[in-house]
Amino acid sequence: MIPSRLLKIALDFVGDYEELHVSELLQKAELVCSNRQPNNVLFHSQSNGVRDRANEIIAETRFSSYPQAYLDFINTTPLSKFLPSKIARFVKAGITGDRTSTIASNEFKEIACGAESTVREMKDFIRTLEYMNVERLSIPENMLSVEFFLPRSGFDNSVSDYLEINGKVNFIMKAFSELVDKDSHKPELIFTSTTDPIIGFGLSASAAYGVMRLIGGLLDIAKKSVELYSSIRMLRERNVADTAKNMQVEVEKLTEKDIEILVAEIFKSLKINVTEDRKRELLNAVGFQVKNLLPVVADGATISLSPESLGKLNNLKPDLVTEDAPTLQQLQLDSRSKTRALELEIESRDARGLLRIEQDKPDKH
Repeated sequence: MIPSRLLKIALDFVGDYEELHVSELLQKAELVCSNRQPNNVLFHSQSNGVRDRANEIIAETRFSSYPQAYLDFINTTPLSKFLPSKIARFVKAGITGDRTSTIASNEFKEIACGAESTVREMKDFIRTLEYMNVERLSIPENMLSVEFFLPRSGFDNSVSDYLEINGKVNFIMKAFSELVDKDSHKPELIFTSTTDPIIGFGLSASAAYGVMRLIGGLLDIAKKSVELYSSIRMLRERNVADTAKNMQVEVEKLTEKDIEILVAEIFKSLKINVTEDRKRELLNAVGFQVKNLLPVVADGATISLSPESLGKLNNLKPDLVTEDAPTLQQLQLDSRSKTRALELEIESRDARGLLRIEQDKPDKH
């Protein structure tokens, strides 16, 4: 994890505690638990007030829209226990509105002490990073940073495979930029990290919208493909090779059609700034690259808006054909939930790397 991103996580953590008054929530929860006597007629309403405030914190925390890759990282650190959303859920679980099932006040006091200590440590950490001249990631004013995260399992630490995959992603980013911005903008490199392979592409809001719509649809197709190829694998294991081969031909046709429909729908949703001929060229080229990217997504690659971009969404809006389209923030949340659904599907079917293996089979037809 690069220092600038660690700085962002620490700043968001401290910012949440100060602006959402997370510590005050714990104090109120402790007070409600201390006053659960039968003669306290306000206990029920006070409990509901605390629970309502906890729900607001869950909805408003900066981490609610964080990319999954960063949440996974945070979950490996002691910081995870004191994330505002986890504190709020702990409060909701402890304050039930019933005197007998509400937890003891000292449990809230213990959590509050740990949270207070963690906030102090994060403030010290921020001061240390700033003392070492670690700068916050800077995104040009009219751009958003769209990040491509490629787990090492997706390219087996092969430099040539890594560059080839990133080349496909770069092509897609450039295609959407040309489609909506014409020649006025090309993707810019915001940052790159090789320890956790991530590349941040600077895109306009409209181009970013197209890419985020694309990854959401691609995650759906990847999940369906995992289900279907698991069935093909089962047929092979049962020595029904001809049936498996015929099924794979149909699955590949279905996948190509799904990708074609997905890309066409996204193109229709955007206000286009190229000729119809060039639009058709980009449509076909993006579809081709997306098909090649499908096994990579099934291996855990993700695309998401950077944490720094989330605070710019109120000011930067995509130029769309329809007004009732999902927002960029909704697409971010949608992508995160679909990523998790795909992971669960792969785990349940023991299908890690399955699409990549099937794509590489020399005798699949």
